[in-house]
Amino acid sequence: MFTKLRAEAPAATKAFGGERPPWKAKTVWIALGLMLLGGGLWLKDRADTDPSDAATSIGAAQFSDSTANGTPSRGRSELKPSAPATFRFGASYVGGFFLGWTLRRFLKLTLLLSGAAIVLIALGKKFGWFELDWVAIESHVRHSLAWLQGEAGAFKQFVTGYLPSAGAAGVGAFLGFRRK
Repeated sequence: MFTKLRAEAPAATKAFGGERPPWKAKTVWIALGLMLLGGGLWLKDRADTDPSDAATSIGAAQFSDSTANGTPSRGRSELKPSAPATFRFGASYVGGFFLGWTLRRFLKLTLLLSGAAIVLIALGKKFGWFELDWVAIESHVRHSLAWLQGEAGAFKQFVTGYLPSAGAAGVGAFLGFRRK
């Protein structure tokens, strides 16, 4: 019984992940290691901060050099920025990698279904099953493209606010998209 399950497991993995599933990529494991390292450093830095400063570290006092009573503040302003950045960099890469891998599969399926739909529409039009209103279709496509252009601009502004993470996500998406 166990040999049958063991023989079926690679087939199921191959069917879901393809020849080279993304979770077996070395770069994904390196990024996961960066996430663990960054998360561990982040927790260590948080543990090293003074708990009495936790209340003042959230407000505007974190930007000043001292608290109201004149003693120096050690709240969130002293956290090493490399710990959260390392975690975000790894998480962005892994997220981008899986997004690219999924996008590749989605595009393949979309192209296949679009081709089938075009063939069915051409056959339907040839046999006179229906008539298409090309003016309405063109208007709808133009409206959709204008909306998509506005959304792309908003997405660009969002991404530029997170450039290091966006760079890692972009590289991950590129490599994930290339993974077959």
